[in-house]
Amino acid sequence: MKNIHPSTMTFSEYADFTEREPWKWEYHAGTVVEMPPLGIDHHRISTDVMTAFSRGLEKVKSTECFGSRLPIYVAVLDKVLYPDGSIFSETPILHQNFGVKNPRVLLEVLSSGTEAYDRGDKFTFYRCLPSLKTYVLIDSTKRSVQTFTRTPEYWALRAYDETHPAFCLDVLGLKISMDDIYARVDF
Repeated sequence: MKNIHPSTMTFSEYADFTEREPWKWEYHAGTVVEMPPLGIDHHRISTDVMTAFSRGLEKVKSTECFGSRLPIYVAVLDKVLYPDGSIFSETPILHQNFGVKNPRVLLEVLSSGTEAYDRGDKFTFYRCLPSLKTYVLIDSTKRSVQTFTRTPEYWALRAYDETHPAFCLDVLGLKISMDDIYARVDF
């Protein structure tokens, strides 16, 4: 990631700015940061996992899935972040008509340009969302999925690899096939 706007912007200026920009930009308490370009396998996996989530949640009332263009607002940090996917179990709550504050599940597809940030600072920022129950990391270079689920004391990790046919999102009662999310990717 690189910061190309060293001067600060207000939240409403940022919201207006992103309306005109074709790329995704994060907002960090007044500083605007460009997100790195992503490879084709990253996009394939993001699309396929959100399709699998949508299919799995068809019969679950008031649950919605969104792709990577829906911004998430972390109020206590005054940050706008873009996950690769999000799931809501309640009606999404907007902040100033831009940025949603109440995701239940967030997912990131890891690539060389995003992995350190997605595992580190971005996960730290997301943990400030009281509504967030599960964070999913999907590797784009090998069959590997990690889920972090909030417990009263800590975040519990479950790791899935090529020996697992599916990964579980217990918070939603979903099992997602590894074949479904990696079908169009050759390793």
